[in-house]
Amino acid sequence: MHFFQNKSSIWLWKNYLETRIINSMMLGKAGILAVIFILLLVFYLVISWGATGGKKSSMTAEFPSPEIASYLRGVRVLIGLIAIVSLILWFLM
Repeated sequence: MHFFQNKSSIWLWKNYLETRIINSMMLGKAGILAVIFILLLVFYLVISWGATGGKKSSMTAEFPSPEIASYLRGVRVLIGLIAIVSLILWFLM
């Protein structure tokens, strides 16, 4: 006697396994928010590293040129807005 008697039992078993795997990989609300903030942090670090690492300025490494400082300020504002929108959407879920 076979374990799977017909195609519908195979489909049910497959559906059950897929549901169990997907549910075990899902994140809760706090996990989603943590992933968003980690991605924003990585985004900022990569942009700031790329903006300051490629050019040698006449100023020291502590004080980037005004153009780079302005660019990084804009990046910080953009990431802040994305974080605020993420928080608002997280509270509404």
